[in-house]
Amino acid sequence: MSSDFDFGNFLDLKNQAILKLNCIKIFQYLCNPNENKKDISRIRNNILEDPISESFSGFYDVLQNLKLDNKDSILRAFPHLNLMIKTLNDNGEADSEILGAKQKLKENLSDLYIRIIDKDDIWVISQVHEFIESESDLATILTRILDLEISDMGIIAQVRDLLESKNSVEGLEALLTKLLSDEDRGFITGEERRILLDRGVKEGLVNLVTKESLKDLTSQNLLEDKLFLISFTEEMLNDKPDFIEKITENGIILTSTGAESKDGFVFLILSTNEISNSFFENYDKSITEVR
Repeated sequence: MSSDFDFGNFLDLKNQAILKLNCIKIFQYLCNPNENKKDISRIRNNILEDPISESFSGFYDVLQNLKLDNKDSILRAFPHLNLMIKTLNDNGEADSEILGAKQKLKENLSDLYIRIIDKDDIWVISQVHEFIESESDLATILTRILDLEISDMGIIAQVRDLLESKNSVEGLEALLTKLLSDEDRGFITGEERRILLDRGVKEGLVNLVTKESLKDLTSQNLLEDKLFLISFTEEMLNDKPDFIEKITENGIILTSTGAESKDGFVFLILSTNEISNSFFENYDKSITEVR
């Protein structure tokens, strides 16, 4: 909200009703790529010229930067429009317009579902459902799925198929549960992978680090705690039978693999504290710090 909020215009409910109606109209138009661009531009300008709009700086900036040939600017507009429509008090003057818009969007949902080709289309649909029903379960589930930064076309196709099914909420909830479960399994990606590579761990080892092994660690741990490589043979286990036990007492095994020698092993260990650092630095020459 702007520091120079225009209370005079805002307190006039008729002014709020006019702005609310324009927000509803442009929301509908943005959902339909076939709408007349001149109509959309005209309503956008009406919103920008409305003195109440200037009092909501975030909303005003988004509408000011709205360009019909820029998909990102359109996507950013939806949540701001939804919030403004909920915020404005029109004393019921826009009720019939809202009901009509909701009905029309409901009728067009199947067309929106069919047109899904990427996660941006799913985002628009989540916003449409939020407009139709505030705090909609379906909108919430779709947003949570999108928060997982999905890009797999197979998952996007599943979302599309589930939206078209009779039990869409239950189906999407089950998909979300599965995706969240999968997030905790498999090999690390993204920031965690980049940190280990930047610290000098060979890519072959990084590729073997699982999400499960990092479940109790933070990115800060990976950035700051010491990392050690342990290369040893079965002979080491004969000489020091408690070798593995001591390693696990003093550090966390991020991954392990066979060494180039047939009877050898390589462990990547994260040390947990200064005492552990001292252990790894002094216990055996097979242990080297990753630098």
